[in-house]
Amino acid sequence: MEKYDDYGVPRDVFSKFKWYYFYFPDLAVILGALFGIMIANGYFPKSQFFNMVIFDIATIILAIFLILRTNGDKRNYHIVILYLQKEAKRYHRHYRSMNSTKEINTDANYTD
Repeated sequence: MEKYDDYGVPRDVFSKFKWYYFYFPDLAVILGALFGIMIANGYFPKSQFFNMVIFDIATIILAIFLILRTNGDKRNYHIVILYLQKEAKRYHRHYRSMNSTKEINTDANYTD
C-alpha cells in the first residue's frame, strides 16, 4: 500500500503534465536550449558561420542528452541539479595540526 492511499489523496494529484511525447520539465529544457541558440546566434559574426552551426548542433545534442533517463529512472538534468545542490563541506577533510601531535619514541631514534 502506498503512502498516499491512507489519506484519500487522489492519484491524479501526482500525475505529470504531458504534451504529446514530452513532459513539462523536458519541454522546458528543450525550449531553453532553443532560446539559448537564438540568443547566442546573434553574437556570432558572419565569418564564424561554421562555428555557429557546430554550436547549434552541440546545444541540441546536449538538450537531448539532458532529457534522457538514467539508471535510477531520473532525467540527466535532475542528476545535474542534485549534484549542484549537494553540500561542498561533506567532502573536506580536516587534519590536526602538527603541534598538537606527540612524537613517539622508538628504538629507531635511540641515542647513547
